[in-house]
Amino acid sequence: MIQAAKHLWSTLRRGRDPTKLWQVDERAVAAASGHGIGLSERLSLALQHRPLDDVATVSLETCAADGTKKLLLKLADGLEVETVLIPPLPSERRVASNARARTTLCISSQVGCRQGCVFCATGRMGLLRNLTADEILAQAYHAERVAAASGMPSLSNIVFMGLGEPADNADHVRFAYRALLDPQRFGFGRQSVVVSSVMPTPTAFDSILGRMHSDDKDDTEEAQEDRGPMLAWSLHSADEQLRKKLVPTARYPPTVLRDGLCASLLSRPPRRRRVLIEYVLIAGVNDRIADAESLAAFLEPLHRACHDLARRSGRTGVLVNLIPYNPGLPAPKSDDQPSLDNNLDNLPIPTLDDQPSLDNLPISEPIREPAQTGGRAAGSLPHFSTFERPSFEAVDAFQDRLRALGVWASVATELEREISTEIGTGGDEAESSEGAVVGRSTGGAHDGAHEALAVAVVGGGIGGLALALALQQRGVVVGVFERDGDFFERSQGYGLTLQQGSKAVRDLGLESAAAAAGVSSSLHISRDASGRELGRHGSATREENGSPSGRRNLHLPRQSLRALLCARLKPGTIRWGCRLDTITQQNTGQHKGQHDRPTLSFNGGERQVSADVVVGADGIHSVVRQFAAPTQMPTAAEPRGVGLRALGVAVVLGYAKCAHELCAGFDTVFEQLDGETRLYAMPFSPPPEGTTMWQVSFPMEPEAAAALAQGGGEALLAHARERCANWATPVPELLGATRADDVTGYPIYDRPVGSRFGTGGRITLLGDAAHPMAPFKGQGANQALVDALALARALYDSELGDAAAASLEPSATVEEEGAPRRRRRSRQPIVDAIEQYERAAAVRAAVKVEASRLATRLLHSDAALAVETGVTRAAAAAASVTASDGHCVV
Repeated sequence: MIQAAKHLWSTLRRGRDPTKLWQVDERAVAAASGHGIGLSERLSLALQHRPLDDVATVSLETCAADGTKKLLLKLADGLEVETVLIPPLPSERRVASNARARTTLCISSQVGCRQGCVFCATGRMGLLRNLTADEILAQAYHAERVAAASGMPSLSNIVFMGLGEPADNADHVRFAYRALLDPQRFGFGRQSVVVSSVMPTPTAFDSILGRMHSDDKDDTEEAQEDRGPMLAWSLHSADEQLRKKLVPTARYPPTVLRDGLCASLLSRPPRRRRVLIEYVLIAGVNDRIADAESLAAFLEPLHRACHDLARRSGRTGVLVNLIPYNPGLPAPKSDDQPSLDNNLDNLPIPTLDDQPSLDNLPISEPIREPAQTGGRAAGSLPHFSTFERPSFEAVDAFQDRLRALGVWASVATELEREISTEIGTGGDEAESSEGAVVGRSTGGAHDGAHEALAVAVVGGGIGGLALALALQQRGVVVGVFERDGDFFERSQGYGLTLQQGSKAVRDLGLESAAAAAGVSSSLHISRDASGRELGRHGSATREENGSPSGRRNLHLPRQSLRALLCARLKPGTIRWGCRLDTITQQNTGQHKGQHDRPTLSFNGGERQVSADVVVGADGIHSVVRQFAAPTQMPTAAEPRGVGLRALGVAVVLGYAKCAHELCAGFDTVFEQLDGETRLYAMPFSPPPEGTTMWQVSFPMEPEAAAALAQGGGEALLAHARERCANWATPVPELLGATRADDVTGYPIYDRPVGSRFGTGGRITLLGDAAHPMAPFKGQGANQALVDALALARALYDSELGDAAAASLEPSATVEEEGAPRRRRRSRQPIVDAIEQYERAAAVRAAVKVEASRLATRLLHSDAALAVETGVTRAAAAAASVTASDGHCVV
């Protein structure tokens, strides 16, 4: 009975309903019967072979010209997931002469995905939840029936290349894999199943598959070895920095992941050491000959791990599958075809459908890219508008270079290239409910038309993207206009500490994704230049003192949070390469509610956009501010803008990997000071790469600081090293390990906050455009996030929200976990809503601006050397000044 109870508890913990357990293994049923549970043979068989009609139902089925079928399955809780059924190629188009007709099914392991690959539309969904093993198997269950009804051959291959990351749902993928191999259920061969992963950790494949039967103590060693599926690693770049950009949540360097994969392969018998390397080729990003050479060198350890296979059979154990990225074609309109605007459009299609059996054919055979179905497929992120498919010549050159270096690489055949692939595709255009085109776009003329939006956001930083996402979640039509040509144009390698902004991130549904991309700290240590400890604070200190620990701060790269926001936006929301020239707005009546819709002009008039509301999220030197508050436009006397205050302090920022215990623990923030110069360091990226971001700040007039910044990273880094040359470890080591390319710097300004950000009307501001502040309280990005959610709510509660509320499904008005509150409070004029937002935000931000200004002065003075624990360094300095002067610091 104890064994049976343990099995039942294990089943429940893994998320399976024992009353509907279709894939119960026979040993467990026998154990249950033998320990008094008394399952009858009839009930045991029913549990093992129960159909999955009640687990998921097919709510939509579409068919492409080549016979590829997309199935949208509705789960019991109302969520939907896609699976794709790919028919065999005609015999004359099969790659190998002995290839037989094979039907492939691409199945999903999660609803959504948290990995956020920038070329994949699935990342926009985020992770909603894991699929249970039953729900994974239900995809095969329904696909088998659809295939039979369509006259297709029975399913031959299963590929885990749909929605989700299998490693993030290892238990359920493992259980589903067992059932797929069970001859009494599906009966697939061990190498007819392929599991694809970005490898979030070095042991990802081991956790899912490599030792997936290690708990089956009754299995022979041979049986355990034979059950492992084919492994596929979504690599996309061997360069650590580039892969981090393509896969923003990547924590481990590719070399560490590769070594983990080698270990997984070496644990298998020689004949079973095979791996598929998936590599999406993006023009100008990772398709150069140098990239091919780097990839070939990177794969050498994998070739060595698979050496026995290649020597014994003449087949290579490592195949690179080159998948040319394709921006795709617009989705066709059809009155009698169901709309593909649902999640069905977000599914990557696998590329293993017409291979001969992987058990008896060289793994090095080319793999087919599926045909374009006309729908918008996954793998697309149109707002990274410079992402384009490489030319055929570039693909051939890349493949040829790999083969010349001894790496077998395959791409589509020439015939198949004539058909647009769905891998990495997305529709060029998607029309909003109001007919405004919001598809992928650059800064040029917009099809010669005047674009109309509900909200135009100028600036694609944290605040602007957060506002756009919050508005889209409320059904508001919004566009973001960013002057950068693409996401990667500017170096933005500094980190954020989420404080008040954490709630905004949670309300946007990004909490788990942000946590995965960052690292939390529990301790802050302050030291002087000699290394003497001045104090410490944080949750760890409170725990030591027996007090409630409180919250831990989350640190993550700004670019990672920006990428997570980008990935959730609808395709085409961001218009890259748009430099704002003018905004025109007239008051057509005596009342403040009678302003005309503003009109924005970009790039010398090439692009014209009108909107109900314009939001400036374009930073401290905001162009929008000139039109929201014309009296504060730059003048000859104040070229930076009226009201900007130079604080007489400059900052230099960089990041590097440092082995010192203060850096290598990844849960500690530290600072060192000498009464003038301050170095602040915090975790930047999680282990194992374990980089630390540092900020050196010091008194310097703005003109001198600007001149220093003009010298670039080398000049800035040299100045920081000189200032801290004699400081105690780890400062010299940390600065010495930093590359000049990873360094930036600038003078610090802020602006006094009035009662409002502008002079009224339909133009408003948020973030640094509204209230720039010094960085020494870590409030800039946090206040921008708070602004974004506050403004989104205010606009939705105004007249602007009428159309948006009507466009939402009735069920969407019910608040769900991680979703914004969509219940509207009151209908008011847009300009009134903007005024209320500005007044509330101004009161909130004014406190942060002045506190940050005071911290700037205190942290660069002798008062910062006061010895006091349990409080921040600025608070300790303020207390020291108060005690010595006998009055409060203001």
